[in-house]
Amino acid sequence: LTAAAALSEQQAGRVADLEGALRQLEERVKEQRAVATAAEARSAALQAEVVHGNGHIDRLSADLRAEKERSRRKAAIVARQEEELAAQSEALAEALRELSSLTSALERARSDAE
Repeated sequence: LTAAAALSEQQAGRVADLEGALRQLEERVKEQRAVATAAEARSAALQAEVVHGNGHIDRLSADLRAEKERSRRKAAIVARQEEELAAQSEALAEALRELSSLTSALERARSDAE
């Protein structure tokens, strides 16, 4: 009977140790769940920031595309105006040459008439 009592006492001690270990594990699981919940909340907040940042990037990219298009159009307008200016300058130069020629002819005609 003493061996059985000793065995029973030993088993009771082991059960008590196991129950203590189980309580520690349960407490640890509770702590880990709290850590996981906090990490999920941080992750959700960071994900919201990323979505917000991506929205800014999308708007800035659209603005950049629009500015590039405006710049391209302005460059085309400037090029066309430069071509028109060159054509007008050439026409003016031709008119001045013709005026000079006509002035010379008029001078000669006046000289001849005298």
